Parts: sequence; C-alpha cells; structure tokens
Amino acid sequence: MAAPYISNPYASGLSNIEKFVFSLCRSAFCHSAAMPMHRYGTILQCKNTLIEMDDGDVTHFEQLMSSWRNIVVDQNSAIAVKYRTCLLLTSHATAAVFKDRVKRRINVQRTDKRHIRILKRVLFSTVTRVITFSFGHWFTTMQSLYCIDKTPHDAQWRFGFTQSGFGTLCVTTILDQLLWYSSYYWFAPFLSKPIHSKIRTYASNFLIHPLYTIMRRQMLTGESMMDAIRALITRYGYRSLFDGALCEIGRSIIYDVCGKLFDVVLKKYVLWKYDVYGICNTLDLCQEYVHIVSRDSLLVHGWVREFIAQDQKRHPYIPTHIVDLIVNDFYHEKQFDIVDTKMHKFVHRLSKTRLDAHQQSTFLSDGQFQNNVKRLFENKKFQRMW
Repeated sequence: MAAPYISNPYASGLSNIEKFVFSLCRSAFCHSAAMPMHRYGTILQCKNTLIEMDDGDVTHFEQLMSSWRNIVVDQNSAIAVKYRTCLLLTSHATAAVFKDRVKRRINVQRTDKRHIRILKRVLFSTVTRVITFSFGHWFTTMQSLYCIDKTPHDAQWRFGFTQSGFGTLCVTTILDQLLWYSSYYWFAPFLSKPIHSKIRTYASNFLIHPLYTIMRRQMLTGESMMDAIRALITRYGYRSLFDGALCEIGRSIIYDVCGKLFDVVLKKYVLWKYDVYGICNTLDLCQEYVHIVSRDSLLVHGWVREFIAQDQKRHPYIPTHIVDLIVNDFYHEKQFDIVDTKMHKFVHRLSKTRLDAHQQSTFLSDGQFQNNVKRLFENKKFQRMW
C-alpha cells in the first residue's frame, strides 16, 4: 500500500503533503496569535488553586497579572507556544495515521437513524482524540504549567494516560463532541452553516469550561477528578468553575479571525499553483487536444474524399457514413483520442473556456469540476499531450 503522504501534484487540488503542512501551519499560526488570551484565561482559571498552593499569598498571582507585556512576550509565553506546536504536530500525525482507519471501522451511514448517526460521530471523534491525547497530553500539561509560570521539575515526556487529568480530558471530549453534533439539528434548520457552526463552537466551549478548570487543578495538585470538583465547589463555589470562561470565548474568536486571514493566503497560493500547473495549463492542453483531433479528422477525411473523387469513374458512389467508417477505423490517428465520451466532451467544453482572475476562484470552488479535471489528468491518452 502506498504511503499516505506522498507528494503528487494534482490538477484539481493540493497534494497530501501540502494539505498536511498547510493545516499544521494554519493551526500553529492561529494558536500562537491567540496564546496571550489563552494564557490570561489559564491564569484566571487557576487563580484559586495558585493562591491556595501559596498558602494564601497572592504575590505570585499579582506578578502574573502585573503586565500584559509579561503575558505576551516573555520567555514562558514562547515556551508555551512551543509545546502547543508540538501538540498540534502530534495531533496531525496521529490523525494522518489513525483517522481513516477508525472512520472505516465505525462507518457512519446517511441511512442511520439520527441518534445512531450522532453516537457514531461522537465515538469516531472521541476515539481519534483519545489516541492523540495518549501521545500529546504531556504537551498540554507543560503548556498549562508554563502559562502560569510553574516550571515543572520533571520535564521528561510520558504517555498521556499516565498523567493526572487524562480521564477528565476524555470525559470533556465526549461531552464536547456530543454537544457539537447533537446541537447541529437544533440550529441547522434556522441558520446558515457559518453562523450556527460558530454559535455551537462558542456555546460548547463555554459549557465544558468547568471541566477544563477541574483538569488544570488536577495538573497542579495531582488530585482525582472527584476530589478536585469537591475542593473547587466547597471552597470557592460553583462560579469558580467558570473563571476565565470569557477569555476562552475571546481566544476562539481570535483563532477564527486568524484562520480566515490564513485562508486568504492559502487561496492565493492555490491560485498561483494552478496558474503554473493547473488552470491555464489545463485549458491550453485542452485547446491543443481539440486542435490535433480536428486537424487529423479534416486531413484524413479530405484525403479519402479526394481519393474517392478521382476514382469515381471506376468505383460506384460510396456513402458518407462508409467514408467516415474508413476514416475512423483505418486513417485516423488514435494516440490522443479519449475513449470516454463524457470526458471527450468535457475536454471540448474546457477548450472553449476563458477565465479571468475572479473566475479562476470559482473554478476552484466547484468540487465536481475539480474531480473531472483530476480524472482528465489521470487519463493515459490525455497524458500524452505533455
């Protein structure tokens, strides 16, 4: 079986390795831009636990909150970004290896009943994320500790399921995915996808925020999940579970805005690549194909008809369809001919296409059109054009 990430340039899209790199860079860029807000929210989230661990001394907490410059550009911020990038690399790598295999096993079908379809999707997302957390939860822990200036004594990597807070993270993932997929049927009939998708994301982040507060307390104290819940509620009240929740919403908004900016850059890159390898080149090849096929047909038809006209006195009249049969079977050069009738018509249609810069963007956005171009480039006869 071929490796999943071999760089093969397709006319209709990015290669697999390009998709992997761009997805990783997009996530790293967005998380890095949102890290100051994330760090600020983590400090608020761990405020009560930090003061408790310092025996009521608020000096450490006040130092953390003393300046935005310390939150944004100090050394611990850079280290937190580094660990976040390592987590993203782990996430993308495990998804590349396990995602398709898990998806084939669970096999969500459109014919499944709604609750079965939701449960299957939740199961699929949970299994893939638990695999990621098994390798990447250590990076999450290190990122959180550096966000609150708690340099760990033991910086050796270990599996996530051996660390405190792993079970809480798995429960959080299940509830998060359950809220995400089930809420689709509440909002989708009334709102467009971009709007209800953001509403569901922000609402889900807010509702599961208490579980992240519990998990981060476990990272600091090593308590069990129930002990951490009991300590937070009895000592600081239920509202303490939502400390830093608004910062988490702000982080999500910053992430989305940076994602849109990155998508603009990616779109420009794809257009540039298509100008070199795809759109203009494809249209030129289609025009050349039609020219060659038409020229051969005209020349051969003309030669046969001229030959018949000269020998008209010795031979009876030969019907046109017989002449065409002779041309197609004996005289016409078939090395460039595309056997598939639909594909042949598609090439003729493309040969008449003229695109400006705006229309190239529309050309890329049509999935069916892209698939047809891809199949065209995979056609052995058409490959002879270059």
